[in-house]
Amino acid sequence: LAHNFSLTRRPNADKAEFRKHCEAGLKKLKTDHIDLLSLHGVNNEEEFTNALQCVEVMEELRKEGKVRWLGFSTHGQTKLIVDVRGHLNVEP
Repeated sequence: LAHNFSLTRRPNADKAEFRKHCEAGLKKLKTDHIDLLSLHGVNNEEEFTNALQCVEVMEELRKEGKVRWLGFSTHGQTKLIVDVRGHLNVEP
């Protein structure tokens, strides 16, 4: 099961909105976990800042067992990948 969130569609999304979206996805899919949660559309500095907030929530959801894998579609924004490593327990 996969679920995604687009910062392009919601460029001003904050942590609370992102968590609400994810929790609603679990309810809609009638499941207690999502196999892959993807974050899409990091195209500018504002979306980048919001993405880091979303990444914090993604990690919280992963630790809670509600998400197994995290995915990112960042359109070449390598800065996000580097900064994500600081928020997640991942190896390069």
